[in-house]
Amino acid sequence: MREIIRSDVNETWAYSGIVEAGDYVFINFCVGNTGQSIENQINGAFDHLAERLETVGLTLESVVKMDCLFRDI
Repeated sequence: MREIIRSDVNETWAYSGIVEAGDYVFINFCVGNTGQSIENQINGAFDHLAERLETVGLTLESVVKMDCLFRDI
């Protein structure tokens, strides 16, 4: 297996936003438009996800699975 590459690291909260492990890329939570309507928040989260994927040469078409957590939708 190739090395594990961590990027978008947050030292304060001790997490990596992007982890590349072999042929897999794992993206941590994505948020956007906080405090706006649910539709705007979802669109903002997709925009954030697309930006993160772009940093490792991928697009939204590369996504296989998503876990979505909602509060009070």
